Amino acid sequence: KPRARKATAAPAPNLRVLNHLTKQCEMLNHYGLRQGLLDEMRDLYGAEIVEDELNGVTITIEGVGIDPADSLENALKNWANAARRAILEATA
Repeated sequence: KPRARKATAAPAPNLRVLNHLTKQCEMLNHYGLRQGLLDEMRDLYGAEIVEDELNGVTITIEGVGIDPADSLENALKNWANAARRAILEATA
């Protein structure tokens, strides 16, 4: 008789990382500084950032993702807001 698999919950997001990156988005989501922010997000925190001309820009870090946005600037704003909501939910 086959064994039933236990459902595994997704790992909880690292709240320190989310908090740090929301602050970085506030400070660095400006022309001239944005590329450094993107490099930090990708290189240090494994961000998946997809820029697609037809479908928009998506960002996923620590399990927090967003619906496609029309620009990189808006995607970063939307991701930071989603990360803040995830922090609030995790600490409620």
